[in-house]
Order: sequence, then C-alpha cells, then structure tokens
Amino acid sequence: HVTPPVMADNHVTPPVVADSHVTPPVMADNHVTPSVGSEATLVELPLPQFLRGLVFVVKGYQEHLDEGTVQKWKEVIIQHGGEVVEKYDTLKVTHLLALHKNCPDFDMAFRDGKCIASAHWLNDVLLEQKMFPPCNALHLPTFFKLQVPGTYQLVIIEQLNVIW
Repeated sequence: HVTPPVMADNHVTPPVVADSHVTPPVMADNHVTPSVGSEATLVELPLPQFLRGLVFVVKGYQEHLDEGTVQKWKEVIIQHGGEVVEKYDTLKVTHLLALHKNCPDFDMAFRDGKCIASAHWLNDVLLEQKMFPPCNALHLPTFFKLQVPGTYQLVIIEQLNVIW
C-alpha cells in the first residue's frame, strides 16, 4: 500500500511504502539474492539452470588447491542445475574438469568422447550464463603438470653485433 504524494506549500512529500521494513534476503556470503516485485511481495528468483543434465567430475585440482575452493566449484555447479560425482563413470559423466592431461581418467574420458575442459571454461560459462564448447586455449587442460617443460633450464641470449 503506497500513499500518494502530498502537495503542501509547493513541497512534494515522497510516497511512503507501508511495508518499508521488508529487506531483501541475504545469502550466507552476504550477497543479496535476486528478487522481483514490490517490497511487500518479495519473491526470490531461482538461479539459471543452464547446467541441467550435465554431470561433472573434477580431477587434478584437488592436489594443488585447497579443498574449500574445489568444494565451492561443486556447489556452484549444483546451484546451476549440474551434478558432480567423485568417480568417473562412463555411462553417467558428461564433462571432465581437468587441470592437465596427466590427470586420472583423462585418457578414458577422451576415448569415451566426453567434453574435457579446464576450470577456466567453467568460469566463462558461468559468466555468460549459457553453455558453449571450450573455444579458447585456456579452456583446455594443459599438456603438462605444474612443472612446465624447461623450468630448470637456463637460456642465455646475447646480442652479437657484427660489423661488415
């Protein structure tokens, strides 16, 4: 119920909302959830479910990131309609999130024709809020583990001036 503005001495008072004490719901991480409607009829909107029907298995990140980070990824996947399993299952898994190609189950997922991508791809999909295939070099797992080839090699480049 909103009261109309009142004109008194050429001064307009702002409308008053009867249920102005209603505040938007706040999630555990202090973010306001999206809502629609007047403050009196506040309705939470569900998160987009663009990962519905997809089953993910995450490999290789657990050894290099804290468990809280990987767990947060799993929660976000579930919030957007996806499912996360711990073990690779040929019949169930649709996507392998792998840090590098030497991760467990990489070869099997490749042979089975599963979508293999990195966490960068998942991040971009979440930002766009729609599915698309891995289309960027960062979207693919690296070819090596954390030790990059040539890490312990010393390369010296000198400038040689030759006078002809």
